[in-house]
Amino acid sequence: MRDQLFVIIKNAFEIGILAALFYLILRRLRGTRGMVMFSSIFILFALLQTATFILDLAVLSWILQKILYFMPFIVLIIFQNEIRRLLTVISIQYLRTQHWQKRGQTLENPLVKILCDICDTLSSSSTGALIAIEQKISLDSHAETGKIINAPLLADNTLLETIFYSGTPLHDGGVVIRDNNIHAAGCVFPLCEKEDFRSAHGMRHQAAVGLSEQTDAVVIVVSEETGAISIAYNGHLRTMNNIDQFRQQLKALLPPDPALAPRIASWSPMQWLGALAIKKNKPVTEEPKE
Repeated sequence: MRDQLFVIIKNAFEIGILAALFYLILRRLRGTRGMVMFSSIFILFALLQTATFILDLAVLSWILQKILYFMPFIVLIIFQNEIRRLLTVISIQYLRTQHWQKRGQTLENPLVKILCDICDTLSSSSTGALIAIEQKISLDSHAETGKIINAPLLADNTLLETIFYSGTPLHDGGVVIRDNNIHAAGCVFPLCEKEDFRSAHGMRHQAAVGLSEQTDAVVIVVSEETGAISIAYNGHLRTMNNIDQFRQQLKALLPPDPALAPRIASWSPMQWLGALAIKKNKPVTEEPKE
């Protein structure tokens, strides 16, 4: 009797863990392109499986069974951005917590005051801006889509303001900040994958959220229409009510020391497979840059 009770409790515990895991995964994937694509594939597979059962299609049934063996790879490819973002969030939050526990949260990244002053000026003139602050994950692939500048970002430097003024060649693109320097400008960032968000926001806000979905960058947006300042991080966009709230959010998101550790290259599963193939001396077609 005791053994049966133990088995029931163990099974219930296992089911509870799996249910919670599936719920968290589906909640994070809800509304993304990957989820729409996977749902379409699942429905198509279910219809084909039903047809093979009713009509006794032996060949099609055999093909579907073989496809199941490759399902983990299909899921990995479809959800590569979501998986990468989830692992990034877990690792970065751990590293940041460890670092802040050692250094204390009373320190402030020097970027905070500089960006607050610049964004306040841009907001007052309703000048649109898109600024990505690189953290642990390298933004090299995105910086290469623009023009490399490598200019210091100083408190009395008006270069960043000048870049976003209408009429300048680089004002429509994004700026990448690396180690308190303007690393690149006029960059193209990936757009948000959530269809409902894309229909309700402009290109700058879509690009801000899109980059924050794929990396751990803190992305700042200044609206050209309203002058409102927003911060995109981890796939979420938050509009600031005033410059003081903006300062507090930046202070919370940016570590006191911008150089916590060597940066992580932003690789996709396909690039990882390509690297394995190169090690085996097999020719591989280079994947286009993001």
